[in-house]
Amino acid sequence: MAKVALLIGVSEYKPELNPLPAASRDAEAIKRLLEHPEMGGFDEVKCLNNPDSQSMQYEIETFFAGRGKDELLLLYFSGHGIKDDTNKLYFACRNTRKNQVGELIRSTAVPASFIHEVMANSRARRQVVILDCCFSGAFDPQLQLKDDGSVDLQGQLGAEGRVVLTSSSSTQYSFEHNDYDLSIYTRYLVEGIETGAGDRDEDGKISVLELHEYAASKVKQTAPNMTPKLITLKGMGFDILLAKAKVLDPELRFRRYVQKYAIRGSISSIGRTVLDTLQEQLDLSDDDSKRIINEVLRPYQERLKNLELYRSALISALEGEFNVSETTKSELKDLQEILGLRREDVAPIEHEVLTEKEIEFSEFQDQGCPEPTNEREEDLIEYPRLRHAGIKLRAKAFMLDLFGSIGLALILAYLLSENSYLNPTNLSLFISTVLTSFFYYVIPEFLFEATLGKEILGISIVKTNGNRISFGTSLSRFIIKFLWFCSFTGIIWVTWNVIFKSTKKILPYDLWTDGFVTLKPPTSCSQSFQREANLDYASPGQRLIAFIIDCLILGFIVGAIYNSLDEIFQGTLLNFCVIVLYFSTFEKFRGATLGKFVTGICVTDISGNRATFKTLLLRAAIKVISLLSFGIGVVATGIAIFKSPRKQAPHDLWTKTVVLTRRRFRR
Repeated sequence: MAKVALLIGVSEYKPELNPLPAASRDAEAIKRLLEHPEMGGFDEVKCLNNPDSQSMQYEIETFFAGRGKDELLLLYFSGHGIKDDTNKLYFACRNTRKNQVGELIRSTAVPASFIHEVMANSRARRQVVILDCCFSGAFDPQLQLKDDGSVDLQGQLGAEGRVVLTSSSSTQYSFEHNDYDLSIYTRYLVEGIETGAGDRDEDGKISVLELHEYAASKVKQTAPNMTPKLITLKGMGFDILLAKAKVLDPELRFRRYVQKYAIRGSISSIGRTVLDTLQEQLDLSDDDSKRIINEVLRPYQERLKNLELYRSALISALEGEFNVSETTKSELKDLQEILGLRREDVAPIEHEVLTEKEIEFSEFQDQGCPEPTNEREEDLIEYPRLRHAGIKLRAKAFMLDLFGSIGLALILAYLLSENSYLNPTNLSLFISTVLTSFFYYVIPEFLFEATLGKEILGISIVKTNGNRISFGTSLSRFIIKFLWFCSFTGIIWVTWNVIFKSTKKILPYDLWTDGFVTLKPPTSCSQSFQREANLDYASPGQRLIAFIIDCLILGFIVGAIYNSLDEIFQGTLLNFCVIVLYFSTFEKFRGATLGKFVTGICVTDISGNRATFKTLLLRAAIKVISLLSFGIGVVATGIAIFKSPRKQAPHDLWTKTVVLTRRRFRR
């Protein structure tokens, strides 16, 4: 039964990708352990350093071909992982390139699908794949990110009898730190085999599952934001043996006791006494015992060091500031991601520092537990992630929604009054008011967690546990709120709180319906910051000029159609359909209407990619309805464009689209 390994480390890349010095060292370290007769005991180990795509594919195909069914095959890769626009995974090589808009040139990388095919064609029933990579690109010279994205590793590499070990999940980062020779994940794989600590059940053998569990536990101590994964199908692959451990090794026994007594990065006085006694019994030198203790405590110490770095950066950022800028918030979030820290790791630091500085920073301050103001509000402590919106912010959203709903009601009343059986004005107004209540308030809060006004101001309605409210809750909430604000008491109460009690965040109907208005969670991953930094949003002036040009063109089109049809086909509904089709069709096939084409702007989805026709059709319909609302929609659109960080109008916010300059449009 032969054990064969192919180890690939890619450290050198073209200028589009940052170099990863540790990648080649990772492969060499794994090679040393696998070749060791008392550790890995592999019969054949081949190491590839910085191959090009053609050489890498050839070596992988040759490696899996012509194998016996009882052989154990291990494929290891350390380097950049990249995904294309369809979420297909590729492994970067020395010659891997990206085009001018940052998209992968597929012919210069090795697709995961190719590896899947050659593995599926291999007769070997035991196959192990270890990937120390994730999916985007390194950007920090000190703590380099390998990549991020969303990739179906289970579907692309998983199969029966095959086990895949990854350094992080598909939406997280993998790190290498310049203070160490190896990447974090590989460092602990090596430590688990070299020291024997990966032998969790102490049977003298280290299985795939045992080694992964050891490395994963150490990674979580060092970088909590990384979550190594182990992927198998039908439970196969867990028991594959990779290496041997010395059962009676004194150093290994001492290490196990150190791991037992090392709690949160420190050892108690009793634990120290136990270890000193054990050191004498095992006849270990002081240098060996100190080395083992330092190795065990190092992950905790690195995490504490990262937390202290974050604290220092936060204090420095707040010096001389009375309010925290959006730029500072973004930089702090990037730092959190780079240091591998979770939201719950940095929240106590932020609360402590901000309290000392007496700075109101809702982006972080509201992450902690809100101070209870009554018995029911104490229940909110169970869900500290809710960041409640203040009364003043809610009042602004209320006024925006008031104008928007009035405009929609007037449009519906006008459209309904055209029908002969609804000629009475009072009846059409009543029906339009009912429809507006459902389509402007109840349904959007149920489906999208926000009305137009709340969406513009970045707040939403959720349950106590942060989940979406039900349709019944949305309906009852609207009815109670309507009756509350129609009463003299409700108006006086709200006015008093807006002026004098603006810090209060819970209203009576919030408690009665278990629906709370909260700040929307920010985009937390650094990938979004990097991506959006490359998007050039169209200015309000460009959008206005494009809209005027489109209105002039539509005037000719609608007029020509109107004059060419019989009176029976003439009407507002036909005009509405023509206008919607004009906007949606041009924006789907050309990325822009004629007006936008002249001004050099285009419509895309939130990531800068071409939007779907369904999205553009809905966008056009919302746009036409809002702009026909007797001037109110025009005002709301202007406010939204100036207030929104992405310069989005209401129809952009609801359909998750943006308007960009064409030089940034990704085809």
